[in-house]
Amino acid sequence: MADFLHHQKMQSLLESGEFSDVTLVVGQPEQNKKELKVHRFLLSAFSPVFAAMFSHTETKEALEKRVVIEDLSTEAMERLLRYIYIGKLELPSLLPWAAGESSCCGRAVHSPERRGLT
Repeated sequence: MADFLHHQKMQSLLESGEFSDVTLVVGQPEQNKKELKVHRFLLSAFSPVFAAMFSHTETKEALEKRVVIEDLSTEAMERLLRYIYIGKLELPSLLPWAAGESSCCGRAVHSPERRGLT
């Protein structure tokens, strides 16, 4: 029961953006951009790239509380966030970051192999 409640609350935080403290602006230049309200502590816990970005108070992203990611589709970022927030991993072959194709988030999140999940 506790796992279900935890999953439910984390999914609610992801979907609502409640208590968020940073905005990800995601989408390739030719696409419509999407703004995702997220939580720095969660991104930092799973990504050394985000951890470095947010731990230095003088970075543009830390000051503006806004991160623009143009080399990743919104679908890929949403899948990545579902993994970070609720542990739901969807077909990594569809994710550019899993293949190391994104310069922003490529290998930014510890892969399941590195986390001992496979």
